Amino acid sequence: MRTLPFNVFFLLSLAFTGSAPAATVTWLTPGPSTNDWSVATNWSGGNAPTNGDDVIITNLNIGVRLTNATPSLASILLSNKCTLIFSNWDTSLTATN
Repeated sequence: MRTLPFNVFFLLSLAFTGSAPAATVTWLTPGPSTNDWSVATNWSGGNAPTNGDDVIITNLNIGVRLTNATPSLASILLSNKCTLIFSNWDTSLTATN
């Protein structure tokens, strides 16, 4: 049976395929050009938060603008008088913790 080695290889490759582990993502002070949540350069690591990430925004007196729904975050920490600004009717923030 010629397909057996291919099937075994295929199943093993699926077993070791996974998504990247969740990360802690921190808002940079100040954002390079905008306070928009979705701009990657506003975040540590150069990527906007993705599913399962822990988000930290501790910048004094900053307003972070959300224009679309966020991915499902693990947690979000806001401190030092920072605010989230929801600018569209269907914009939402989802976090499990």
